[in-house]
Amino acid sequence: MTRYQKKAWIRFSGSAASLTVGVLLGSWGAFSLCLLFLNIATFLLWRGWGARREGIRIQAEIEWWKKAKNGVEQESLSPCCLLFGETLYQHDEARCTRRKYPMPRVISREELAEIDAAWAEIISHMDDPEYGEEL
Repeated sequence: MTRYQKKAWIRFSGSAASLTVGVLLGSWGAFSLCLLFLNIATFLLWRGWGARREGIRIQAEIEWWKKAKNGVEQESLSPCCLLFGETLYQHDEARCTRRKYPMPRVISREELAEIDAAWAEIISHMDDPEYGEEL
């Protein structure tokens, strides 16, 4: 069980306990305390779902970085990092999955053959001292 799963489980359990106490207080007529415990239950449920979402996101990041380490080209996650998801302008450069450089276009076989021919011509004239000198 990861840290985020533990947080989510604790918060969900606290939400269930607060809901139970709130319902009991409501049945006894203590409505102000009932509302307090129902608000606490709602808050804990909201934070529990947040911890669960964060844990799922971190697992997705781990999988993304494992694939990236193996050289697999893939789209960045959305949002690209947790910090950008929270602030919408800052990036966690160490964990950000966005492309930091433009993706190069794919070179066709014909273009690759032209490049190889040009390099072969340049390399063949490297020993010729008069090549490239025009008077």
